[in-house]
Amino acid sequence: MTVQVRFPHNQFATTIKPGGEVACGGQTVGNVRKIQLLEMNDPSTGYKTLYSVLTVSVDSSLGLRSDCKF
Repeated sequence: MTVQVRFPHNQFATTIKPGGEVACGGQTVGNVRKIQLLEMNDPSTGYKTLYSVLTVSVDSSLGLRSDCKF
């Protein structure tokens, strides 16, 4: 399953790169496919903000709900 996750660009504490592991509960469940830096509206302020948008592939048996938010 492919999932997109976005973070404000200045909130990364670690290095993330394509091919990097995606972990859940300490177990590897997928990998990072693509990283983009996009200008998007901040949902709380409505102002344009830079976001890092990650496209990740995760094991479909992980059981993510269709309405989950990260």
